Amino acid sequence: MIKAATYVSGEVIRQNDRVMCGIVPGTVIQVMSPGSVQAAAHDCRETGGFLIQLENGHFQLWMRADEDLVFVGRS
Repeated sequence: MIKAATYVSGEVIRQNDRVMCGIVPGTVIQVMSPGSVQAAAHDCRETGGFLIQLENGHFQLWMRADEDLVFVGRS
């Protein structure tokens, strides 16, 4: 069984979560499980990951959450 990706707080990372990436707000737009087609397309096949769109329009790919990624809320 694949363990769900979580924030440092223990909350499960989900699509459409509002987050802070350091001091920049963003939204999780895709969560990819290890071994999935989506993860392979983003070059994180072995680890999985999640794609965040920042408020400034830029995108960031994260393989795992750390203290710089803070869960703010859900829609």
